[in-house]
Amino acid sequence: MSGGPKPRITTDDILEFYAENTDRCEPFDAPEIADHFACHRNTARNKLEDLVFLGELESKQIGSRKVYWRPCPERETTE
Repeated sequence: MSGGPKPRITTDDILEFYAENTDRCEPFDAPEIADHFACHRNTARNKLEDLVFLGELESKQIGSRKVYWRPCPERETTE
């Protein structure tokens, strides 16, 4: 058994994870983020939802799964 509490993840940790990914705009779901940070998926989901609220991430429900991604200005269309 490991000693001590698990380190807490922050919204900045999650933003850094997205920024360091090869495709900065790739969508991830809460279980993927939880696996990366070794935290509970509810913790990951709460942080992801905070980032959506702050306008840092976007999200979409796809069936039973919700995915989150960084807005990609280079992919936006202008009229």
